[in-house]
Amino acid sequence: MQRISKQNLRMKTVLQNLLTRMLLFLFWFVSIVLMFIACSKDTPDNAPDATSPVSFATASVPSEQLPFILADTITPPANPMAPEDLSSYPTYAGTLQIFAADVFNNLNGRYFCGIQLQTPIEVKLSDYETNCYSAIYLLDGDSEHLVQFDHPLLQPCIVGDTILVTGTPVQISEGIALGIAMRYVQPLHP
Repeated sequence: MQRISKQNLRMKTVLQNLLTRMLLFLFWFVSIVLMFIACSKDTPDNAPDATSPVSFATASVPSEQLPFILADTITPPANPMAPEDLSSYPTYAGTLQIFAADVFNNLNGRYFCGIQLQTPIEVKLSDYETNCYSAIYLLDGDSEHLVQFDHPLLQPCIVGDTILVTGTPVQISEGIALGIAMRYVQPLHP
């Protein structure tokens, strides 16, 4: 009886081993078939034609809406990538010159950039007094200091160029001179 029992136990172990191997083989076979199916989806017969064009739907943006679209942002208070709106600043046309700063007390002997205006500017100082400026000094837009030719906005310009300067007019030394805090400079090439 012990002999039959040992033989049954061995047979049972062999059957379990055989069943496990069959299940592993079946699992391996199914995974190979699934992998083959997955890889065969993009065969040349089923793949999209490589020469077929890829198109995108586009629409032209009206030019009057472009500043509003560029200024739109989800990051308050303003989009840093949007160009600055310069429409509220005046623009002056003139010839780029070098001016001596002798009219200023502490800058004698130094030279700075300015423009000889094409049209003089008349500034009303009080009810009875006006000044007429035919030349204005160029100032840095942020610091409002007088600038020389190493200023980044003046890099494409040379002395004698006719340029357009957009910015904020500033009276210097209690009205002795007029400056413009530059926001944008554009050379006019004939």
